[in-house]
Amino acid sequence: SPQLAKRLVESVARFPARPHALPDDDPYRVTLRKLWKKMIERDWRTTQKALYLLHALSRSTPTKNARALSRTLKSMVGDADPKTGRKYFSRRELVALRGDDGAERGAVVDAYAGFVLRRALLFAGKFEDVAAPKKKKKPAAVEECPADVINEATLKRAQNALLVTEHALTFLRAALDDPDPRRAHLVVVSCVELVVADLVDGWAAARDACGALAAALAKYA
Repeated sequence: SPQLAKRLVESVARFPARPHALPDDDPYRVTLRKLWKKMIERDWRTTQKALYLLHALSRSTPTKNARALSRTLKSMVGDADPKTGRKYFSRRELVALRGDDGAERGAVVDAYAGFVLRRALLFAGKFEDVAAPKKKKKPAAVEECPADVINEATLKRAQNALLVTEHALTFLRAALDDPDPRRAHLVVVSCVELVVADLVDGWAAARDACGALAAALAKYA
């Protein structure tokens, strides 16, 4: 629920950006393991709620904490859970997709998992990494660099943004596909709200970044 997500965000916001604990005691890793345990339960609602909580953490925690969460997530992907043998954060391991409701809800769960995991791995916070850096009160002298260097860095972020956007639209199509809105589950509605908010923020950040890129390239044209 949004209330639980808010409490979890407030808790993670108090974590140190770079914990000195051993990997198994790392607060980000402990939190992600708990979420993963919920993601692989048979009930699709539990899976969807756990994905929603990961989405909320990636989006709403302070940027330094969101980046720490993303780094920890990257380090866990591909590793096997010692208790279950399943690979952490693999969409193939989501048991709910093979449950009784799999045929009906599987597309929504799978699409949301694809979006949330990509988003959490590639971006932190509200897409600050995509937006152009804010101007300082006393800007330093601009250091000239080749246009292809600027282009490469910005294009990589743009490619990642497009990939995440593609996953977002895939989820929205799946979530809004039911012609009877009365069948919409509350947890799916909450997920849709977060995804739409991400699209708005991501588009604004991409617009600013493209404007900065165009201005930079114009200097070297």
